[in-house]
Amino acid sequence: HLSSVSRLLYTGQSRKKRADAILVFCLVTGIIFTLGVIFAIIFVILHWAIVKAVLGSKNGQDDTFEKLTNKSSQSDM
Repeated sequence: HLSSVSRLLYTGQSRKKRADAILVFCLVTGIIFTLGVIFAIIFVILHWAIVKAVLGSKNGQDDTFEKLTNKSSQSDM
């Protein structure tokens, strides 16, 4: 036991493994955080489009589509 402990202290293997574990932990945490931010941005964009559509129809600003459909139906006759 004593020789293996002294060999670990001499070569620095235990410190290197610990540093590798910390780096892997930081890398995985960063990847999870980045994916979370990307999903949050996508959700906000989709949610903002829905909110914008609802607000536009309530304010009467979304009648351009109705005007276009009325013009196309009149030109078909």
